[in-house]
Amino acid sequence: MLGRDRLTTGAYLKGSPLAGLSYEAEFYYQAGRIAPSTATRVSIAALLAGLRLNYTFGALPGKPQLGGFFDYLSGDHDPASGTLRCFDTLFATNHKFYGFADFFLNIPADTQGRGLIDVGGRLTLRPLPALHLLLDVHDFQLAAPIAVDGRRWRHVGQEVDLVVTYEPALAHHLSVQAGLSGVFPQQAGGCVARGGPDCRTRASGGPALDPEWFAYTMINLAFN
Repeated sequence: MLGRDRLTTGAYLKGSPLAGLSYEAEFYYQAGRIAPSTATRVSIAALLAGLRLNYTFGALPGKPQLGGFFDYLSGDHDPASGTLRCFDTLFATNHKFYGFADFFLNIPADTQGRGLIDVGGRLTLRPLPALHLLLDVHDFQLAAPIAVDGRRWRHVGQEVDLVVTYEPALAHHLSVQAGLSGVFPQQAGGCVARGGPDCRTRASGGPALDPEWFAYTMINLAFN
């Protein structure tokens, strides 16, 4: 049985200081104590910080919006140190933030307690009144590098997400959406991959990890 006392506290800010420009910023800190019944209780000291900036070019056709984001979730450099430093996102909607391919739905488990750094950008565009395009680009790194065979790996890889949504003018309750995601592993990609750890990458002299692809289509009916 797991003994667990965890407190998460922080702040979230959003605003639009200039016409077309918006921002979101957040910071959370976790404290407490946690331990299995067979182990000594350890302290929790973890944090999450995030920043998003978006600018809408309202005078251009399609009103494109260009944005950038940075997310930092702390990780454990030394799991045996007596202090748990990996941030737990608890019941968060991680699909919305850390890539639509869902490699990081369960943090800290999906990064083996090493945290996550996600830096990237987003472009949205409506070239036609009924057509909406979204493009996300992510670069993932571990907040705390993972050591394997005397090497320390941090760079997990990149992800590119493209989502196309069609909303026909004559069917206000109907929308059709298609999405494609590509994940391109780097040095630490195999260390935290599904079914890992496997740190055999081109950088370490082993075989390169293959890209992974995720695609979907769906029809939405909304009755208001």
